[in-house]
Amino acid sequence: MTTSLPNLFAALPPEGARLTDCGRLALIGHHLDTVAATPGMGVRTRRDMLLEKLNGLLGPTQFEHIDAHCAAVARLSHRLARAMGMTHGLADRVRLVGLLHDIGKCVVPESVLAHPGPLGTDQWTVMNCHSEAGARIAALLGADDETVEAVRHHHTWFDATPPNEIPQAARIVCAADALATMTSQRSYHYARSPAEALAELRRYRGSQFDPVVVEAAPTAMGSADQAAA
Repeated sequence: MTTSLPNLFAALPPEGARLTDCGRLALIGHHLDTVAATPGMGVRTRRDMLLEKLNGLLGPTQFEHIDAHCAAVARLSHRLARAMGMTHGLADRVRLVGLLHDIGKCVVPESVLAHPGPLGTDQWTVMNCHSEAGARIAALLGADDETVEAVRHHHTWFDATPPNEIPQAARIVCAADALATMTSQRSYHYARSPAEALAELRRYRGSQFDPVVVEAAPTAMGSADQAAA
């Protein structure tokens, strides 16, 4: 019996029972327990070890979300933090939140993540559980409470609760996640240009996104373009 499996099931809503491959979820829980029990490892190393074990078990869209997408969001989150004037040490903590922010999508079925059109109500309910699942996984990987809470709130809108109740790292990753998603090709939308993505960020400035983060976004996106050149 794994210790992680009840945590993963608890993060899923009732609709998850109809859409989730419970056998696969049990294997994910087993691998997570193995990684969590390995001594002498940091969070990043445990995360990399977990991804190695999940490669081949997850569908291609699931794995892309927890691997390449998280890596892209981590890089952009770090650039946003630096553009906001944060120290290298604090920016590196934000980078870790970006690296972990979508780890919970390993429990969201491939059929939901790769769905080519608008999601149904049950599908959205299951999709929305990934932040809570990710926070639980991050804790099991050894992340501190601040990092866990930032993972849990990385989709919380800026105006949904007093800003001081949303971890700053979560507000940064929220914007970085949106920018990385908008500028990537997905099953449900075309890739937008950086200018289009920044315009969308400004459109939701003060509602979905922290205005301070939005102000830093052009600088961060510019440094991202330079790094890719």
